[in-house]
Amino acid sequence: MEWASRFRIKLKNFQRFQLEQWIIAGLFFCTFLLIAHYTGLMGPSERTLFISLSLLFAIMTFVILNTKGLRFLTTQRQKVEKNTVRLGKLIKDADKRDSAVEEIQNMSLDPCFDEKPSPQKQEILAKIANAVSADKVSLFLPIENHLVRIGRWGIESADLEGLKIPLDRKSAIVKTFKTSQPIISANINSDPRFDRKLARLTGAKQAVCIPLTFEGETFGVLVATNKTEGFFGKEDVMHLKSIAFSIASRLKKISLEKGVGQRIEEEQKFLSEFAHHIKTPLTAAYGELELALTEKNENQRKKAIEFALGCLEKSAREIKEALDFYYTKTSKETYQKIDLHKILREICEVVCVLAEQKTILVNLNGKDQIFTTGDRNKILQAVTNVMENAVNYTPRGGRITIDLKKRNGMAVVVISDTGVGLPQKDIPRVFDKFWRGQTANNKEGSGLGLSITKSIVEAHGGTIGLTSRVGGGTKVQISLPLADSKPS
Repeated sequence: MEWASRFRIKLKNFQRFQLEQWIIAGLFFCTFLLIAHYTGLMGPSERTLFISLSLLFAIMTFVILNTKGLRFLTTQRQKVEKNTVRLGKLIKDADKRDSAVEEIQNMSLDPCFDEKPSPQKQEILAKIANAVSADKVSLFLPIENHLVRIGRWGIESADLEGLKIPLDRKSAIVKTFKTSQPIISANINSDPRFDRKLARLTGAKQAVCIPLTFEGETFGVLVATNKTEGFFGKEDVMHLKSIAFSIASRLKKISLEKGVGQRIEEEQKFLSEFAHHIKTPLTAAYGELELALTEKNENQRKKAIEFALGCLEKSAREIKEALDFYYTKTSKETYQKIDLHKILREICEVVCVLAEQKTILVNLNGKDQIFTTGDRNKILQAVTNVMENAVNYTPRGGRITIDLKKRNGMAVVVISDTGVGLPQKDIPRVFDKFWRGQTANNKEGSGLGLSITKSIVEAHGGTIGLTSRVGGGTKVQISLPLADSKPS
């Protein structure tokens, strides 16, 4: 270490200094002897007295010169003993911290993520506090646009359980979560980054906020306050980062497991609903085909086969729609800049053929080119689904209007019709899979059209909304992000 190296240098200098002292005293004594011998000015008794005095003077000179060196040696010995004790304490503290961190990393961290208090959670938070010599520790996780304290140790106030901090508040904890950077403060009462009211309630004076970050994603914030000895430093941040990494990695795993579980549950529900939905036409087709095999009347046999074919066509259409719904997610590699006005013109040309059969007037407003970015075929399919619904549920002589405009950085497509409309109680369910309202009883379809449209729009970073009233028609609004510029 540096201080040991300095001590060795000083010790060598001291030894060299002692040697110089002896040489100086010896030379001084010899000089007096030579003077006494060659001068002949002194008698034997005077010479003996002079030599004695010279020897005494030399010894006194050595002692006086050596006192400083002895004092230096004593001081250095004391410094060595002090530094040795300090070094031993540092090594002991470091071992204690490393042991605490390793123990936390080997524990099951799952209780930390439960919002309800538990002894296991308290034990984990107590060990975290012990690892950095803090008297208070809090764990915050993001829940519904808030950072919610789901765990606390050392904070007695029951009012602070479940503390919620809005993500738009100016707070050091929020800033740590958003920037994924640690924040340390030696005095949070005078630090504008911290909430003083919260500091008074918790009794915190100094704090360190560490983000729970794993693979570039931040899952929450770990906060330690009031170090029991000294101030929070780089070593504390390093240890808390190790603990936070372990917690974040477990959170990532839980998030993935939860996502996979939800996906499996959704797929199972979808398959169950689809199997139930397609069972009716297939059963009907099977029954009619059985009848056709035994029917001797040619006309009745033909009708049975035609009915069976109709059921099979319906089933095939519904299977196609189900596959469309299942594969609504597309790779961004297929994205391109799309002229929405051009897509709407193409859709109108196709839909107008059906609309003319019911003498429905279709108007497309807006001639400006407005561009979005996405999968052209999917966006075409999404808007077509809405347009076909408008034609199907608008009576003869009705009107369908399509508006295209820009609003707040979004390309907005609004499709309005003068159709039968929907009751208010049905509106929340219109985007549910396989749902069909009472007005759809006599209409063909699987009930997947608007679900497919919603999935496609959301996959492109957009939103879809619907308003309607019975007898007053329906309005569907699709908003998609604007492209940066027109395609070349």
